[in-house]
Amino acid sequence: LLGSPVAHARSPQLHQAAYAQGGQRWHFERRGVVPERLEAALAELVGPNLLGVNLTLPLKEVAFSHCSPSAEASSIGAINCLRWNGQHWEGHNSDGQGWLDSFHEELGTTIGGRKVLVLGAGGACRAILHKVRQQQPASLVLFNRTPERARALLQEGERVADWSEFGDELAPHCLVIQTTSVGMWPHQDQVAVEWPDSLPSGVIASDLVYNPSPTLWLQQASERGARTLDGCGMLVHQAVRAIEWWTGLKPKSAPMRAALLASLR
Repeated sequence: LLGSPVAHARSPQLHQAAYAQGGQRWHFERRGVVPERLEAALAELVGPNLLGVNLTLPLKEVAFSHCSPSAEASSIGAINCLRWNGQHWEGHNSDGQGWLDSFHEELGTTIGGRKVLVLGAGGACRAILHKVRQQQPASLVLFNRTPERARALLQEGERVADWSEFGDELAPHCLVIQTTSVGMWPHQDQVAVEWPDSLPSGVIASDLVYNPSPTLWLQQASERGARTLDGCGMLVHQAVRAIEWWTGLKPKSAPMRAALLASLR
C-alpha cells in the first residue's frame, strides 16, 4: 500500500481475509510514500513476487506519470491500483465500481431516475460521478466549499448549488453522497452539512468515510428516516475489484467485510 498510512489503515486485514479464502500465501504490506518518491518506490517493488499495488491519496493523480492508465482510470482522473505487466506499469481505478457494487449489494436498489446530490469535488468524488452518470440519474447537483472546483467537474445538465441550499435541494427518493473526509476519525464529531429537521420520503444517504462506521452524519440521516450506506462496503469492494484485476480471482466480500469491521472495534 502506497500513500497516506491513515487513508486505508485497515486494508491489510481485509486483504488477508481475501487471500485466505483460496489458501493463497500472499501478503499485503502497507508503506508510506510521498509523491516525489513514487517512481523510486515502484522501481523497488518490481519483481516476480509482486501481484499489485494499491495507491491512496496523495498518489492517485501522480501515478499517471508512471503507468499506462485504463480507460476507467482515465475517465475518472485518478488511479488507485497498479500492476506490472513485465514491461511497464498499468494503472486502474476500482473505487467507483467498488462503491457501486456496495450500493447494489447493501441497498438492493438502483440509481436510475433518482435526483443525486454529491458533496465534495475531490478524487473520490470523480470516481463516484463517473459511475453515477452511467446509471442515468434524473439530475445531479454538486456542493463544494470551492464552487469553482465543483464547476470544473460538471457535464451538460448538471449544476452546482450553495451549501445553504442543501435542504431545499432534497427531494423524495433522492440519493445524497458525501465524498469528503469530514467526519473521519479523529474528527468524528464533525459533519459536512447539517440535515434539516425532517426529510422527504425515501432519501438515501451514502458516506464514503468508513471510520467511524457509521459517521455522525449518517446517524443523523438515519434518525430522520433515511436509508444509509457507510464507507465500509466501498473499501471492501474496491479491494475485491483490485484483487480480481491483479490475479483473475474474485474473492467473496463477506469475510473481507467481517475482517474490516473487527479491525475497527
